[in-house]
Amino acid sequence: MPGDSQAYGAGSIPVIRSCKKAQVSDLGLLRCVSCVGRVVRCLCAGLRAAIGEAAAVLICTPEYAGTLPGSFKNLLDWTVGGTEICDKPVAWVNAAAPGRGRGAEATLRLVLGYTGAAIVESACARIPVAPHMVGADGLVTDPDVREQIGNVLALLAEGSADVSRTR
Repeated sequence: MPGDSQAYGAGSIPVIRSCKKAQVSDLGLLRCVSCVGRVVRCLCAGLRAAIGEAAAVLICTPEYAGTLPGSFKNLLDWTVGGTEICDKPVAWVNAAAPGRGRGAEATLRLVLGYTGAAIVESACARIPVAPHMVGADGLVTDPDVREQIGNVLALLAEGSADVSRTR
């Protein structure tokens, strides 16, 4: 799986506007009729294409001020109304300290509901990751945490197979 995975930084995704006339085409182009038909290349086209091609999506996001960080919520907003994540098996890992992260989980569940994602409940997990469990390269080094993440990936793959059989 690691060779097939992709990570996207939310900072490069443009802020979605609340223009009711804006439409995102299949090519990831944003067309806003109120802007005299101007077409703007959407930086999220690669993200949407990757989600569309993926067998499943695993999300790990921090909680910020009791909810999702604004840039990540914006990233998810770009998937609302598209078909890429609809019926796609999705799970998340809450890596927050014990007692934290529930707000992010609740918001994530709400937004994913709007996108039509197929949440694989058995693969959604709370796996606290303390700073000392992460190496200088940003990778988790703790063997127990790595095993738990491996279990999540296995459950997500299983859930992905189940969703594929029902399509």
